[in-house]
Amino acid sequence: MRRISVRKRLDALDWRAIERSLDERGYARIPRVLTKAECRALAALEPDDRRFRSRIDMARFGFGVGRYSYFARPLPRLVVELRRAGYTRLASIANSWMAALGQKERYPARLKDFLARCAARGQTKPTPRRPGIRHGRPPGRCKRDGALLTSCER
Repeated sequence: MRRISVRKRLDALDWRAIERSLDERGYARIPRVLTKAECRALAALEPDDRRFRSRIDMARFGFGVGRYSYFARPLPRLVVELRRAGYTRLASIANSWMAALGQKERYPARLKDFLARCAARGQTKPTPRRPGIRHGRPPGRCKRDGALLTSCER
């Protein structure tokens, strides 16, 4: 079976509907982009601490249950493909939001230029996180303040 490139899978998405959903709801649900085998391969990296530069326990900060695992360099090939294939479309959507918010700054059209801008500003660490993180509420009843959980009763 021939593997369909990540770029072709992302290109096949209805980006107008994605942008509309982001504008209306703040999120968009998209059809599965990664295969089960690709998801398993990324999940299999989790035990190897050398593959990650940082891990954040979400409950420690009141963000839910689970942890973020930030990839270290070199990034997995699949993550590099996703970044390259998705960046231009997402930057375009982000720029629409920046304009709507009255912000002058814009995201560059190319990922390479965005990464160079980040490096020039001191952000040199990769920021992709391992997918498949279990989000949820910590034990107890929690109150929300905007996007952050601010207090919990146990």
